[in-house]
Amino acid sequence: MMVDWGKKVGLLGYSMGGMATNLSAGNKTKVAELGIGAAVSIHPRSWKNIQPSQVPIFYTTGTLDVITPARWIVPEFLKVKDVPAVYAQLKWAQHSEMLPTSNQRWNTYSIAFYDCHLKGI
Repeated sequence: MMVDWGKKVGLLGYSMGGMATNLSAGNKTKVAELGIGAAVSIHPRSWKNIQPSQVPIFYTTGTLDVITPARWIVPEFLKVKDVPAVYAQLKWAQHSEMLPTSNQRWNTYSIAFYDCHLKGI
C-alpha cells in the first residue's frame, strides 16, 4: 500500500506518548510541516507550558487512573479554543487501559474520531 502524503495524518500517543502528541499538536510549525490533521491523546502525561492543540484533538483518561488523573488532563482540554476538542473519561479505567492485556476500550472511539476528522465520515 502506498502512503498518500497529500492527505492529513493522525497522531496517537499513550502516556508519555500522549504528552508527545500534545506537544506536537500544539506546534503550529510541525502541524503544517508534517500535515497533522487530528490527534488522540490517551491517558497523557502532563507537562508545563504545552500550547493548545492546533488540530482536532481527543483527550482521554480513566476514573481509576492515578498516573494521569483527570485533574491534569482537563486543563489541557480547556485551553483548546480554535479547533474541535473532546474530553472523555472511562469509568473503571486504569492507566493500563491501552495495554494488550486490557480491554482497550479507547480503540473504537479513537477510530471514530479519526474517521470524522481525517476522512470526513
